[in-house]
Amino acid sequence: MVEDKIREKANYKFKIIKEFYRSKQSIREFCKDNELKKSTLNDWLKQFDDKGYEGLIEKSKKPKHYTETPKQIQKIIVELSKKLDLGSKGISNTIKPIYSISHTGVLNVLRRNGITPEKEKKRWKAFRSPYKNHTWQVDFLGPYTTIIGEISILVMLDDYSRYARSTIVKRHGTTNNAKEFLNKCIEELGDPERILTDNGTQFRKMFDRWCNIKKIRHVKSRVRHPQTLGKIEAVNKTLGNCFKLNFRSLVEGQRMLDSFMEWRNQLHFHSVIQSTPANAYGVQRNQLEVLREVANILKLNTLRNYLSNCPVSGFT
Repeated sequence: MVEDKIREKANYKFKIIKEFYRSKQSIREFCKDNELKKSTLNDWLKQFDDKGYEGLIEKSKKPKHYTETPKQIQKIIVELSKKLDLGSKGISNTIKPIYSISHTGVLNVLRRNGITPEKEKKRWKAFRSPYKNHTWQVDFLGPYTTIIGEISILVMLDDYSRYARSTIVKRHGTTNNAKEFLNKCIEELGDPERILTDNGTQFRKMFDRWCNIKKIRHVKSRVRHPQTLGKIEAVNKTLGNCFKLNFRSLVEGQRMLDSFMEWRNQLHFHSVIQSTPANAYGVQRNQLEVLREVANILKLNTLRNYLSNCPVSGFT
């Protein structure tokens, strides 16, 4: 039936071309009389001059070969969706070191396996700092109820690169937790010019004094203006998934959290900055090595088994 329509369309083109040659009119005059675009008739004439009648037959745009995603890769995609709650883009970026697949391809695999991911929400258009360590966003996320009690995550995110560090604290966290954590970040990454926080109790007078000693400008977000800390809030869902996994101690939980952050920093391609956070910050590692570590620590067995047969060399 489709072939009949294609042949019918070719016959119509051939009929128009014959009428044009018989008319002995200019292309402009003929197109005006027959309500045709000049560009359309020119295309048909060129096709006919090049290949005759066969040139008028439209070629199918359907791909000749359909490459099915390997079964093992499909299992890894399903595992990452179920265990880490990653979206199609996150999964596509994560497995890029071992298999190239578009986020649309990932969606098709998930749908064939009965999984329908949520649509990504439209994000606020965010301001970006001009260079790394210009502004750090800092926030307490949570609290989360776990088998070892109520805990929160303290996160630092570099506004320019989206590179982040995090730590687990008990209950809602304190000013001392923030100071100790940021001292470690500064020791590793250098001093930021500014620190942006919300108006929580952990970021008041004691925190201001610490910032003054460090010669860091403390900027607070506007009340009832959540998009000010939108970048760090976007990390919340990803880190919250860490606590869907089983861990029996604070040490094990921190190890899993560190692995999550390494995945996010090293493997998550950020469309706004057109880079991974680690690459933008200047600390990109071998991505296949990172993927191995994440699979081992987060107990992603399907991915771990697949990687056991992959060489480390040749990937970045």
